[in-house]
Amino acid sequence: MESEEAVKLLCHHLVEVYQQNLVSVVWFGSTVQGTDTVESDIDVLVVCRAFLEKRLARRSQFHEAIGPLPSAAKSRLVTILLTPDEAARTRPYYLGILTASRILFDRDRYFAGILERLRARLEALHAEQRHDSTGASYWILKQPYRLGEEVKF
Repeated sequence: MESEEAVKLLCHHLVEVYQQNLVSVVWFGSTVQGTDTVESDIDVLVVCRAFLEKRLARRSQFHEAIGPLPSAAKSRLVTILLTPDEAARTRPYYLGILTASRILFDRDRYFAGILERLRARLEALHAEQRHDSTGASYWILKQPYRLGEEVKF
């Protein structure tokens, strides 16, 4: 099963299972960019109000919810499961989501708003995305930076 087909099937299923509690489904990483290999994971961020508080219980809850999906759709799937409060705090991997993602579901533009605020903050800091000799990207978050200075998002 192709990556795009798998994430669309997952998203459709999550809308059915979580209904009004589902907030956002974001597909990101190399499979979105088209730079994936046969070993690449399919990275998906899911924001849902119904997720349990404890991480292991949440993961079990999620795997039970997606149980009916074909194993081909789940075999390469790697998920980040967050509540809206957790998603509101900027995470380091959001920098990668800024440049290689597709928002598949976004109630009231919740996650789009998070990304817009992050873009604005990066611009205010004069942050710059760079690439090393292998093509991997990294960020210079603040210019100029003084040793010991704290950079807040």
